[in-house]
Amino acid sequence: EASSGYGALDDFAVHPLSLLFSLFGHAESAITDMVKPYATRPLSGGGERAVETHDLASVLLKLEGGISAVLIANRSAWGRKGRIAIQIYGSTGSILFDQERMNEFQLYTTDGRPEEQGFRTILAAPHHKPYDRFIPAPGHGLGFNDLKVIECRELIAAIEGKKAHIIDFEEGLKIERSIHAMARSFAEGRWVGSAEIAE
Repeated sequence: EASSGYGALDDFAVHPLSLLFSLFGHAESAITDMVKPYATRPLSGGGERAVETHDLASVLLKLEGGISAVLIANRSAWGRKGRIAIQIYGSTGSILFDQERMNEFQLYTTDGRPEEQGFRTILAAPHHKPYDRFIPAPGHGLGFNDLKVIECRELIAAIEGKKAHIIDFEEGLKIERSIHAMARSFAEGRWVGSAEIAE
């Protein structure tokens, strides 16, 4: 491990992991591969230095309840800005959320005529609760900074002892332990189990 951490794994992967764990439960096992697509990185004053951390991490996960998941964190993906995307495949359809297009989601359902099946874009609107509390009219979108206001509101609710949708300290620690177990998986070239993930 470099002094700066595990690279894309602990830099980016914590965010989609918090989504996965909130929706489906924690990891029971994982195997990780990490890559350094570039051996060196240019310095602002000229010259280069060796890349210490892995800019790409791919993780196969088995979550609670037997759910399979794939996590990819990539700091060298050309054309992507700050994308956090999650796609869920179910028995009767699929849904995709992409933070780069955060006011919409893609929905596919298996019902209807086969020649008309395909992903539909659903634009978030006031009838998608609690969106109406922030944006009262359709066609207007939330921004990243608006999310920070919402996060502060959730934090205040938690401090007041009310129900809140936040990653608290214990949940954050579970995510961090999962990241370290995934890095261990890569270093040792093997699956890690729930006991190691909980360490």
